[in-house]
Amino acid sequence: MATNTRDDDLSESADSAGETEESTGRTETSDGGSVTRRAAMALAGVTGAGLLAGGIGQVGASGEPKPRRWNQDVDARGHTLSELGVLEMTDSEPITDFAGENLSVEDGVLNAGGNDGDVINNVRYVDVAEGAVAVQKAVDTADAEGHNKVVVYGDEGEWNRTVYLPSEFTLEIEDGVTITSTMDESDTEVFYGGAALITNDDHENGNHDITIRGGHIDFDGVGSDQDGIRWGPVWLHTVDNALFDSITVENVDWRYGMVFTDCTRSKIVDCLARNTGYDGITLRGACEHVDVVRCSTYDNVNGPGIQAAPSIGEGGTGGHHLTFTDCRMDEHLAIHGVRGGITDVAVQGCSVRRIGIIQEVDGFRISDCDVDTIAFSAFTGEIRNGRVDSCTMAPRYADHDAQIPAAVVLWTWADDLIENVSFSNCTARNLDKFVECRILDETSVVRHIDFSNCAFDVGDGDEPRAFIEHTRDDDWVVDSVGELSNVRIRGCKIWNTDSIIQGAVDGVRIRLTEFHNVDEDALDDGNITDLETHQNDWW
Repeated sequence: MATNTRDDDLSESADSAGETEESTGRTETSDGGSVTRRAAMALAGVTGAGLLAGGIGQVGASGEPKPRRWNQDVDARGHTLSELGVLEMTDSEPITDFAGENLSVEDGVLNAGGNDGDVINNVRYVDVAEGAVAVQKAVDTADAEGHNKVVVYGDEGEWNRTVYLPSEFTLEIEDGVTITSTMDESDTEVFYGGAALITNDDHENGNHDITIRGGHIDFDGVGSDQDGIRWGPVWLHTVDNALFDSITVENVDWRYGMVFTDCTRSKIVDCLARNTGYDGITLRGACEHVDVVRCSTYDNVNGPGIQAAPSIGEGGTGGHHLTFTDCRMDEHLAIHGVRGGITDVAVQGCSVRRIGIIQEVDGFRISDCDVDTIAFSAFTGEIRNGRVDSCTMAPRYADHDAQIPAAVVLWTWADDLIENVSFSNCTARNLDKFVECRILDETSVVRHIDFSNCAFDVGDGDEPRAFIEHTRDDDWVVDSVGELSNVRIRGCKIWNTDSIIQGAVDGVRIRLTEFHNVDEDALDDGNITDLETHQNDWW
């Protein structure tokens, strides 16, 4: 069997040291060739120094390690137990000793020690049942000794104090581990308007490179009547390069599931929040370059499933360069900018009840989403420069029509602005309107709204059905009285509406659009000024 360069280097090194084939542990391979013991260990990913009797594995056709006999001492120092998993005890003497910290041998089996503060490859292991105090001790000791990881194992444990993590540290909670809590304000530090079970240790100056991975955190025992504390079981504040990975949080009676505040270059990946009192997952304050990927939220008592919003409490600004990808939730995803606003947001591939773009948002793209309604609510703010591409809007919940009977909602109050928003390749069905426009003050403006290659088929019912509706609704006390202007409809297909546009619009361009089962007289109800049509088809 031909050996690779690493094999040759090792063989030459051994020869130059005067070692014989016997002393280097050379053995015959199945094809008559040979390979040194040290080279074989290199192939298996196990190198270093130390002694262990066993068998070395090769990779089989399936890609899984394939054990084969090996009756020589094997180099194993500096490697994890998983890397030693390729060893086989066939025709060998049983292991009787192992030179390693916190390792033991019993009946020929190599075991990790079970004592508090165990260290294997610079990783400390703590049973979840030992509680938060033991975990904090392991974290502090590891950090003091230059180590950077604690692993929590076991079944279930109650933690009733906050665990603080330093920079360049990973807290990993193994699959199947559940953490419960009955903590109150006396068990933690209130910071930034809230409190956490797991957080970083320097809220004032910030931390960097912190990972929290895995685990199931159940906050059912933490009450809501605690002087208005906003709980967030896992909450990192002012951390650069933070990661929440594969965490489940549930039953947070008061406020949030998972929180980033003022974090940068960070990610929340494959996490689940359910039955939270407010946001399941929230990005607060000046978060920048943060990604939320493949996360889910369900059964929230109140508030959005996922939200990006300004700082909690007074002051602070919103985030920038935020991305939400392939997320699932039965409530809404909210991009809520005030006090400086939120800029450069992408929502892609999400399935969500509603997407809300609220108050101050500049620069957004919503693409490939499955959603009931996309609502733009510029309440005392400005929403501008956005694109909605390749989304499907349709009711999926029994109470949808009672709340928002349209695929897209454009709402303003006083002195507000919504402008430069485009919709392309979107489909809406089984709704009374494609767009419902509510401009509730004459000082507000909605303008430069474009639709290209969109399709709309109305639902059944007695409501007036239109592609765009900008008139009074009997359910509203105030008429829609502000200005809607510069609307373009191009290359769209519209079925079964009673009218194309209801209400006053200044400047409408309709081109290359197909109308199916729509009366040509429905195009203009007499309230449109500056109407231009070109090469439209009526079927």
